[in-house]
Amino acid sequence: MRPLQAALVAAFLLELLMVRPVNAAAVAIADASEGCVLHAYRDPAGILTAGYGHTGPDVRAGMEITRAQADAWRAADMARAAAFVEAHVRLPLNDNQFSALAEFTYNVGVGNFLGSTLLRRLNKGDFASVPTQLLRWNKAGGKVLPGLMVRRQREAALFGGPVGDGSKQAGQSIIASVPAATDSFDAATNSLETPTKPQPPTLIERIRAWLAGADRLPLPAQ
Repeated sequence: MRPLQAALVAAFLLELLMVRPVNAAAVAIADASEGCVLHAYRDPAGILTAGYGHTGPDVRAGMEITRAQADAWRAADMARAAAFVEAHVRLPLNDNQFSALAEFTYNVGVGNFLGSTLLRRLNKGDFASVPTQLLRWNKAGGKVLPGLMVRRQREAALFGGPVGDGSKQAGQSIIASVPAATDSFDAATNSLETPTKPQPPTLIERIRAWLAGADRLPLPAQ
């Protein structure tokens, strides 16, 4: 099966598994942060990447992709992130809160989200700490990156945004309101935390992750 076909099938099957959708505001933030690159390149951490920040064994050095491939990968990757947020946050989230966390997980990866202080505090009902916890994840390859600082601020703004306004226009307003760089950010106190060991995923989480393609988790032996 070709990569585009595989990504489309994965996205369709994830829909069948009733994954909660990510709103347009979060997708706009992801797009503004990632851009769309139609060839393989190495990100600041040295990881082969293509499209809207897609990584995984299907990204190979020297490859070129189409916009349709990039869109299909993004849909599958975002759905996978949403599935893990939905499965592991034990308290009700409004649409903006859920979508902000899905966009965050889409960027930092499922393992980092599952092992984060952010998730532990949120599941104890500490919603107020989420924006500060988001801001801690500002490094790649051991270096503080201005682009990550901006992305975390945009996610925090969406998390605390007005309930019911998850439109693309709302996302664009957040993007416009957060400058491309900030001199007031304290890199010494808002550094990337060391992830703790996450709990093993459940069977349905493994299936969802396998269908989504990137960073596949192994299916349990039969």
